[in-house]
Amino acid sequence: GECECRNYCRTYGAAVCGSDRVSYASSCHLYVRACLLAKKGEKLRIMEYGACRQKSPCEDLRCGPGEDCVVSQKDGVLSAQCVCPQSCPSYGDSVESSPVCSSQGIDYPSWCHLKQHACHAQINITVRFFGEC
Repeated sequence: GECECRNYCRTYGAAVCGSDRVSYASSCHLYVRACLLAKKGEKLRIMEYGACRQKSPCEDLRCGPGEDCVVSQKDGVLSAQCVCPQSCPSYGDSVESSPVCSSQGIDYPSWCHLKQHACHAQINITVRFFGEC
């Protein structure tokens, strides 16, 4: 005869993350699903113990020059979009607010200002060094 897959799990143990990136209530719940998938020739195994870590949607997004990836949440769903820096903070003596010399040999008041310019012009500008050219 054919082996039957279990179709119930008594206990809710520790959550596990399957190789399908789905969180299961326990290893038993994953094994029930794995058994059903095995009949179709598909494999499912435990990737990690604990619920699957939600990866940042920014991981799959390639932003253009000077753009920052911003994550927003709507109805529990995370989404990402690339945006130009809106404003540049002007605070004290930190690396972020000190002048930079760009790869084009142009001075910018800060790294943020360089990114803003690169973003709006859609050109790749890098910091040659921190400080004036």
